[in-house]
Amino acid sequence: MRKLASLSGLGLALMLAASTASAQVSGNMTATATVGAALAVSAAPGVAGQVRFGTLAQGAAATTVLPSAATAGRFDVTGIAGSALSITFTSLPATLNVPAGNTLPMSAYQACFTATTVNAGCTAQAITVGPAMTGAPSLSATGLGYVWIGGTLGAIGAGQVTGTYTGTITIQIVTL
Repeated sequence: MRKLASLSGLGLALMLAASTASAQVSGNMTATATVGAALAVSAAPGVAGQVRFGTLAQGAAATTVLPSAATAGRFDVTGIAGSALSITFTSLPATLNVPAGNTLPMSAYQACFTATTVNAGCTAQAITVGPAMTGAPSLSATGLGYVWIGGTLGAIGAGQVTGTYTGTITIQIVTL
């Protein structure tokens, strides 16, 4: 009986020790990451992706297309909604060229950024190769943005060779 009492006492002591021990719990959480569309830029499709001076006669005066004009060129930008952007131009041609080697002078480039496809009333700023556009351009809530370009085509000489003159405008956009 004494042995049973000892074992009972030991069991009681173990139960008391177990009831005074700290409780241990565990929990879980989920790690998530959302991958958004990569930043992309391209000239708008069709003629919207060109600064369009139209057909000009030999001897015509200098002509300016503003970024807010219907004939302004447009770059389409896509990426993660609300992304802040740094926009720079890496190439603005000083001349437009025709395959025969003749040129027309280009100057006074201007640009503006909008989060919609409407450029009427956009605030134009002078642009040059290198420095970023001022302001705080950001993609829309749907991840879209538009850079509108204009410039001045110099006077056309009376004997200017006829043809379609072209030049390439290059843009670089980085998310901040």
